[in-house]
Amino acid sequence: MSHLGLTLALLAALACSGSKPAEPPAEVPVAPATDPEAEGPDPAQPPSSAAEPEPTAPAQVQTLFVGPTLADCQGEAPQKCLQVRESPSEPYRNLYTPIAGFEYEPAYEYELRVEVTPVPAPADASALRYRLIEVVAKRKAPASAP
Repeated sequence: MSHLGLTLALLAALACSGSKPAEPPAEVPVAPATDPEAEGPDPAQPPSSAAEPEPTAPAQVQTLFVGPTLADCQGEAPQKCLQVRESPSEPYRNLYTPIAGFEYEPAYEYELRVEVTPVPAPADASALRYRLIEVVAKRKAPASAP
């Protein structure tokens, strides 16, 4: 039997059986290809927040000594600031920005290792981001005299 004859026989058999020939699959609309840079962030990447700007320079590791009390200070608004210094012989200074991952407990002195990263910031915000690496020491502060 020729190919044409075989095709006609198959069509006749399908017509007699009441079955319909399979319809071609419906076309699925495909979004046009776009520039991945124009689409925005990669969904596989965690979203970055405005509170975490991209670094402007490599991070540095520093040791900070944190005092046993918070101080009243004025940043964008009145707030309480950690009292920090880079060596025990220096006077304390206000730290206006938090140290990510550090939970302060009053009446304790801390020695911390922190990562300090320069970040772009408006004039009224810190240009440094602090992240806790390690609590080296935590000591109960001596009671102060009244």
